[in-house]
Amino acid sequence: MENWVRIGDTITLYRDRTAACGFITSDGFSNSSCFFSPARTSEKSLPCIEDAVFEIHVFKNFTASSAYKLELATAGDDSLSSHSSGSEKTIARLKRQYETESKYNERLQQRSLGKVLKYGNIIELKHVKSNKYLRVEPDKIAPKNRDSLMVTVGDVDESSWFKILPRFKLQSEGENVHDGDQIILHNIKTKHSVHVEAHGEGITSPLEINASLKSDDGIGFQILHFARYREGTEHYDNLNGGEIVRLYNKEYEGYLTVETIEGVGNLPIPHLLASRDSKKSSNTLFVVEHEYNADGDLLDWQRPIRFRHLGTGYYLQVRPHEENELVVRKHTTVSMHEEHSGVMENFEVSLTPNHLSRKALFDVQPFYKFQADEGAIRLNSSFRLYSIFAEANLTCLQDTYDSYNNETAFQASSKNEGIRQKLALSSKANDEDTFVFVRVGAEAVDNMNNVVSVKRLFEEFCRSFKKGILPATTPINDGLRSLIFFVQNINPNKTDVDPLTVEEPVVANRQKTMKEQGLLEVLIEMLSCPHIKKSDGTKIIQMEEIESHKNKSFLFLFRLCYRLIKQIIRDNTSCRERLSHQYSVNFMISQVIFL
Repeated sequence: MENWVRIGDTITLYRDRTAACGFITSDGFSNSSCFFSPARTSEKSLPCIEDAVFEIHVFKNFTASSAYKLELATAGDDSLSSHSSGSEKTIARLKRQYETESKYNERLQQRSLGKVLKYGNIIELKHVKSNKYLRVEPDKIAPKNRDSLMVTVGDVDESSWFKILPRFKLQSEGENVHDGDQIILHNIKTKHSVHVEAHGEGITSPLEINASLKSDDGIGFQILHFARYREGTEHYDNLNGGEIVRLYNKEYEGYLTVETIEGVGNLPIPHLLASRDSKKSSNTLFVVEHEYNADGDLLDWQRPIRFRHLGTGYYLQVRPHEENELVVRKHTTVSMHEEHSGVMENFEVSLTPNHLSRKALFDVQPFYKFQADEGAIRLNSSFRLYSIFAEANLTCLQDTYDSYNNETAFQASSKNEGIRQKLALSSKANDEDTFVFVRVGAEAVDNMNNVVSVKRLFEEFCRSFKKGILPATTPINDGLRSLIFFVQNINPNKTDVDPLTVEEPVVANRQKTMKEQGLLEVLIEMLSCPHIKKSDGTKIIQMEEIESHKNKSFLFLFRLCYRLIKQIIRDNTSCRERLSHQYSVNFMISQVIFL
């Protein structure tokens, strides 16, 4: 089959220049702006490649949608469900037209799937991670290049229409677009082209992506396949690179997970968790990737893969005990058991942030020989994990991180406390160490991505304070507001809702995700930031001046922190118990004097 680009393919937009190589990326949750993220030339990969993946869609019609929303705004109602008394019939008619148009757009996309993309076609690019669309903001100036417009991911409309043009005269309009071609994304509405800001050689931090009228070297990007569109069962029955899965062990009835264990250091530990709720835990989510993660095609039994923990962003790896990396040290030392006489005590299972580490490569070995003949890895296939670096199999020990013995283990599991079994390496291929891939629903993935993205923004806020730098409050306030709305299932686009006073029913699953990802601890740390002392012994923010004009934005930010804490623990006993940790209690007591 020709290596053409087609409607429905997922792609990355890569830039390969002498000065810098990288991808167009966007977080899509905590920050909707687009950036040029540098990557290594040889591997063409990023630590979080999903930030750079887009799906090709045909352009949609928004005539009825625009008219309907305009009428609602004119009637003084910004929702899509209620009607203004003055124009009820008009709104009802426009709503029917809007719904008809939406169904037509869906059918058009379905009919177009698999069609070859040609130069001159108008398309939309859907950011797969956030389900938002690449767009040029016609009314927003780019922050760094004041002659350009902002490029973001957001709601789809006419600002999301891009015409595919060839970067060089080797191709012309009407010809098929080939994987690896240099293209220009020309926005139909603004007449601007997607552009990367000027830069020197050897960049190490993200650059601004904007939309410019210039025709300089900054407008060209290479279109690269991430995964090709596949029809029917071939897509749904097989696993692709970049998919989010759980790894389930049938013998021990537990899921591979990564989390911090109380009393066993402060670092996250990979282990097997067996409990009633482990199948719903957000800490059991892993991104399964090819050796080079910019390849999102079908996984097969013959190629090594990596497992990236979605919550921490770190990769599962195997390493010798004596190395000094981001690892769990003495707590992962294993003891010899008769049941696991092949355990290799000179290796341990740990985590690494290095997305190119050879120690993080695993062979997925099928449990049944006939599976290997199928080529692609199918969903629910049984397999063992074989470490390429250690040349050994991943095994689950009878040893646990808990104080349970065999007699009380069942009682602990029935109480939902969970049993945490240690992982190790074995020279033997044990049947009980067989895992199964379990696909994760879209809602769980979206919830997780939302929480993790904003949490990382909060952690950066805390790091800035510790360096004695006062960070910008606007993105933090936006993140806090979005999570307050998120946990109460409120439309984030509503502008007439006060996050400090709104009180809607909370969503228990979202509270649970926030608790599991350590958001309560991060919020307490944020509230502790004003008490950090500078080198001269003074606090960064004097609490006596917290209500002054210069600290007004920080005061609002800290109130939002308290409000979010309240929403996370509201009507949730488990979250309240998490907040009752001694560190949190001591901090709350210290705040009483400021009441």
